Amino acid sequence: MSALTASVDWVKTRINGIDIFDEHYQVEAKTNPWYALGPIFYLVWFIVMFTGCILIMWYVPTKSAAFDSILDIQTKIPFGGLMRGVHKYGADAMIIAATMRTYRMFICADYKPGKEFNIAISLVTLLLCLYSGLTGYL
Repeated sequence: MSALTASVDWVKTRINGIDIFDEHYQVEAKTNPWYALGPIFYLVWFIVMFTGCILIMWYVPTKSAAFDSILDIQTKIPFGGLMRGVHKYGADAMIIAATMRTYRMFICADYKPGKEFNIAISLVTLLLCLYSGLTGYL
């Protein structure tokens, strides 16, 4: 029974140490932008999702109409070129922010006991960003 209690305590400690938005670094984030990468990543992620939902209204994902729908978005839709550019550069910024955040977590030793879930979430986020970046271009 004590092994079960120890396991539950271990998981509770790790869950309490999860820092998805870097909210434990609010004081440091005021003077050091490396500690603001969590909120920056999620802001860019929201922008990419928002612009993607708008662009999907006009994009036709068929072999014969895909290129023409991109041309229509660029030329015929008001602010379509701007929306497509924000989506593309936002996706690039999302990958860069996720990579920099993972590096910062490694350099600041956020993988040490009590914070293991942070680095795991960061690595999964980075892999999902890289995968979505790859599939987005395909």
